[in-house]
Amino acid sequence: MTRFLYPIVLLVVAVTNIRANVIPPVTTGSPPLSDAEQLLFGVYHNFTIGIAKSIADNDVAMSAQPAPVPENPCVEPAGIQVNSAFGLTHLLAIIHEQIWQVSVPVFEKLLLETPKTLSDAYEFILKNFLQDPDVTFSSAIFTADSPTVTPGLGKLKTQVINTDLTKPESVDSINNFLVKFLSTPSFTGNYIPKGATISPAAKAILVNTLHATETWSSPPTKVQSPEKFNGVDDVDMIEIQGTFQVMESDKAVEVFIPFQNTKRGLSLILPSDIMAAFKGDLGDPQLVNYTLVRVQIPVFKATIRNLEANLTTLCNFKKEENFAQLLDHVLVIALTQEKFEAISLTGGQINNVEKFKKLTVTGKTQQGECGTEGKFLTAPLPQGNSNSTRLIVFNRPFTWTLLDQNLGPIFAGTVESAQSQATSNSSTMSEPFVFGLENQLSFAKCF
Repeated sequence: MTRFLYPIVLLVVAVTNIRANVIPPVTTGSPPLSDAEQLLFGVYHNFTIGIAKSIADNDVAMSAQPAPVPENPCVEPAGIQVNSAFGLTHLLAIIHEQIWQVSVPVFEKLLLETPKTLSDAYEFILKNFLQDPDVTFSSAIFTADSPTVTPGLGKLKTQVINTDLTKPESVDSINNFLVKFLSTPSFTGNYIPKGATISPAAKAILVNTLHATETWSSPPTKVQSPEKFNGVDDVDMIEIQGTFQVMESDKAVEVFIPFQNTKRGLSLILPSDIMAAFKGDLGDPQLVNYTLVRVQIPVFKATIRNLEANLTTLCNFKKEENFAQLLDHVLVIALTQEKFEAISLTGGQINNVEKFKKLTVTGKTQQGECGTEGKFLTAPLPQGNSNSTRLIVFNRPFTWTLLDQNLGPIFAGTVESAQSQATSNSSTMSEPFVFGLENQLSFAKCF
């Protein structure tokens, strides 16, 4: 697993635990949930947290295995990290429909234990989620098969698009579908690179998109002078003021900033040590009431592509005629004086085992240039006094999570440095590029 995913998994769990007994402010005046609706949200919540814990458990198991020695070892550069919690869970919810007999490394036990009402939970969640005009969502399965279209697929708002993945034009079909739902200046380029082909073992390509644009509950103001971020780089800062909820411990301070007219808000955590936060160690935060909270946060924009979304090379899973793999995330994040915007495009692939065994193409890629890991600034946290004004300045590595009152974490990420406003941990693609093949090959010893 890459450094870009595991810490964020722990972050999602930590933030969920911090806010477990704190209800974020809601401005919509929505009625309370019925008992049946509470049960559905419980199914979704358990599934989401179960995915995070499955990834964490897998990482522990992987760490006990002999580590492979890379041909060209690189230290991954610090920068901005983002993960779409909702995109990943939705892909696995589709696999849970059992359209095909599929091996699902890492998540097999969870999927077996998750009740069939999962699709009902998603139906209710998406119905409420998509009432907001500032949120768009799409989901599709591209395949030449004629799979059984279960009622659950309709509840998951997922369409099946007949596509011969062996033909070059299939790449354009997938890209065109996605661009239609991400027609925004923030998203540019193609999901599958032009000139690429899809792996011969691919039986289906699964994709989903999520685009959320949030308006601040009160207009931020620009801080007059740039701030040194991490003690190094000058960054522009904005200040947001309000009676925000604040949780504090000796290791971290967390503030929840609700957005205007939604059930969502931004959870920001400033730890005394970001490396400890990556391990989920945020102390024992307690709710502190302030008459006014002033939050200063850097303006940032980033586009990130993670091509290393394969989660395991362990083989202790039930062998089926097909196996599922996570392909990657493409994510766009922007925090500006005008808005907070987050976009995700999440992909997965169903591969046929027998066709996979016959593959002879290696699908090698060329590694990009090595980066250097910067030192993270650590500092004790100044403590505030209850019933006073609290100033929190995010001028060193911090974490953020877009939280929905009902859904929980939707997006999560970290800002570790201000050196790169556009970052990626993808490899430079060589020709001919076979989409998804290199991650498939990591399963070679399992079949």
